[in-house]
Amino acid sequence: MFKSLRAWFSAVIGCFAAAAVFLALLPGVSLGVDEKLAKVIEGQSAKCYVEGQVLGDLVIGARCSVEFILVDRRLADAVREAQFPPQWLVEQVQKLDSVPRGHSLVAVAVRAYKPFDLDMGKLVVGERLSEDLLMTPKDRMLFQLSSGDESFFGVLSPGRIARGSVVKVGYGDDLVDMRVSR
Repeated sequence: MFKSLRAWFSAVIGCFAAAAVFLALLPGVSLGVDEKLAKVIEGQSAKCYVEGQVLGDLVIGARCSVEFILVDRRLADAVREAQFPPQWLVEQVQKLDSVPRGHSLVAVAVRAYKPFDLDMGKLVVGERLSEDLLMTPKDRMLFQLSSGDESFFGVLSPGRIARGSVVKVGYGDDLVDMRVSR
């Protein structure tokens, strides 16, 4: 059928290009994170870099990044309306109804750049967290991360996080401000 490897390769690339054009023309098909979901996350999240130094858009020497996302009804609605929301975020939103009074739910994503041992006692959401504030079963989490590993889990904040507030979040001494939009 194909006289050379080059002809076969060209045909395969042509099929992929045609499929990409077809998907791009379909209404409502997106290949990235939903815009509304991304906007909500941006308005109620923060990311710190453990042992890293941020220089503009560059991060130097970080062992891992720790991202904190406030899980509330606004995020739940955006996740429900998103076409392909991240599964780990869907799992955290499902815990929203079991949050006790006086607390808020925070989704945490740890992404290791170098081998990293996660110590729950070093997590900070307003103040240092204790293990009893963990909402994810320990057997569903990674505590010893190799380069490239990710661990996703939910924690309760020690107090309620209100819209329009600023909360210190981070790991150990690496703290950043999480500004929650109104």
